[in-house]
Amino acid sequence: MNSLPYIQTGELVCIICEGPEEYDYLNRIKKLGVWDKGYRVDLVNAEGNGNLPARYQDKYQNGLYDLVLVFCDTDKKPFEQYKDIKRKIDEFHGKEGVADLIVMYGNPCTMQVIIQHWGEVCLKSPSKHSNASVIEELTGIKKYDAHSDQRERLMQMIDTDNYFK
Repeated sequence: MNSLPYIQTGELVCIICEGPEEYDYLNRIKKLGVWDKGYRVDLVNAEGNGNLPARYQDKYQNGLYDLVLVFCDTDKKPFEQYKDIKRKIDEFHGKEGVADLIVMYGNPCTMQVIIQHWGEVCLKSPSKHSNASVIEELTGIKKYDAHSDQRERLMQMIDTDNYFK
């Protein structure tokens, strides 16, 4: 019962996002209409990485989706929380390595993925404080700490041109 499903169409996809930054980012990309029109993608904000395995299990078991994915940060070394998320998903399915097929991640954080829209930068830390100057340099947003107004401004700067770059 807990094995991976056979995906017939792939049309209904659920992506469970770690938190508001991941949710807002994927929602912006979804609104740009750059994904294949053959898929309907529903996004869920797990409101924290500790909630990801339970949200995944719930969405997987409800049987509505052809595919359920997880989008999260790897966070700080030694990546214990990230490893725990993957372990719990593997345990749910009763098979090691399942999480490797369904967990998408930003390393060291989702901001690494987001800022690639404006420049080739390699963040060294998931710390918002440490990355604030890079974010300001690329976007003009001062003292970024992921408040809703800052996330909204940041997401509005993402367009189809910088998405495809």
